[in-house]
Amino acid sequence: MIIITVSGACSKVGKTTTARLLLQKLPKEKTKIIKFGHGRTNPDRPEKLFTDLNRGIHHVVDLARENETDYLIIESNSALKYINPHVSIFIEGDCAFSKKSSEMARKLADVIVF
Repeated sequence: MIIITVSGACSKVGKTTTARLLLQKLPKEKTKIIKFGHGRTNPDRPEKLFTDLNRGIHHVVDLARENETDYLIIESNSALKYINPHVSIFIEGDCAFSKKSSEMARKLADVIVF
């Protein structure tokens, strides 16, 4: 299984849009998008929301392996504390307020998008 993370400097920089674009380029039936954060899961959207990163990240990766997922896209800065993805994408942005985790995610990124 290939794990790809999508992280960013702040909210509204295109993390979800990027994850969905990746989903369009990969085999949809073998690709899952997981988002760690706050809010509610919307059944009409391809990404599944998890709020407990500490407990959930390894559970999600294990479930993806059990379900024979080929590509797991994880939208989260903080997930990089717990996993070492195959590819890490960081999206810069014009932010009035940067996330605390953005500096760490930027340093660990394989690809930085401006």
